[in-house]
Amino acid sequence: MRVSQINGCRTCLSIHAPAARKAGVEELKLDLLPTWREAEVFDGQERAALLLAETLTVIDKAADRNEIAIDAGEYLSAEQISAIEWTVVLINSFNRISIASNHPVARRQAADS
Repeated sequence: MRVSQINGCRTCLSIHAPAARKAGVEELKLDLLPTWREAEVFDGQERAALLLAETLTVIDKAADRNEIAIDAGEYLSAEQISAIEWTVVLINSFNRISIASNHPVARRQAADS
């Protein structure tokens, strides 16, 4: 969700926010996601994952990606870091395709409520 927020992909957000709720993600965490750096509701593992996601989404030449990966290793295994990196790359791709194609907001059916 954070990657889609950064990229402004309304379609992906309209799909993934309900999916996150259904999967049991706390509503408070979804509400505070844009402010994850300041919100004390995110644990170290979640913060490491969000930092990786933002670093791969907003390419900042000043960011030391090696240092970020090393720091993430304090909370995440190498396999988890790899999974997050590939997921972020994939979501960034989906966001760009969806935005370029002007996909609409996905509205839930009444039966899904």
